Parts: sequence; C-alpha cells; structure tokens
Amino acid sequence: MIEQFERSNSKLKQFLRHQYHLEAEHGLINDKYDTLITRINELKNENEQIRRLLLNRENDNIALQTELERIRTHSIGFDTMKTSLEQNRAHLQRELYAREGEINRLQCALRVRLIFTPILNRFLSI
Repeated sequence: MIEQFERSNSKLKQFLRHQYHLEAEHGLINDKYDTLITRINELKNENEQIRRLLLNRENDNIALQTELERIRTHSIGFDTMKTSLEQNRAHLQRELYAREGEINRLQCALRVRLIFTPILNRFLSI
C-alpha cells in the first residue's frame, strides 16, 4: 500500500513538474508574443510618423519645385536645392521601405509562432 502510494506520488510529482515546465514555456511564448506585438505597434507608429514626414516633404518638394520654376529665370544654383530635396525624399523613402520590411518580417514571425504554438503544445502534451 505504501509502495503504491509512493509510486503514485512520484508519478504525480513528475506530472506536476511537466505541467510546470509546459506552463513556463507557454509563459515565455506569450511574453515573446507580447514583445513582438509591442514592437510591431512601435514600428507602425514610427512608420506612420515617417509617412507623415514623407508627405510633408513631398508637399514641400512640390511647393519648392513650383517656386524654383518661377525663380529659375532670375538666378542660378537651385539645382543643388532640388537635388538635396530629392535625396532627402529618397532617403526617407528608403527608410520607409526598410521599416515596412521589418514590419512584414515581424508579422511573418508572429504568424509562424501562432501557427506552430498549438502544434507544439499538442506535441508536448503527448
């Protein structure tokens, strides 16, 4: 009777240890998930700020190009200003594409994690 109790107690301890580890892994996955969601939201906010800045720069670029055409007949040297604005726009465009790429990469990682977490949980529960 005591041996049977000790065996069942040992099995129960093993089961509880196993459950504890599964819950700890699940907690880590949730933490990583929350971290990814937070990073995605941060990147989206930064992306939106860059979009607004890019739109403002494009509007500035249009206004300055109009002004440039009007003044071009009277002075020289506006070519450098135009080049600078185009370079600035290109720089912001590259930064926007890089951030969008990072968001896409993080979303893919998140999708993979969401797909494989249930599979992993089923595998671990076997």
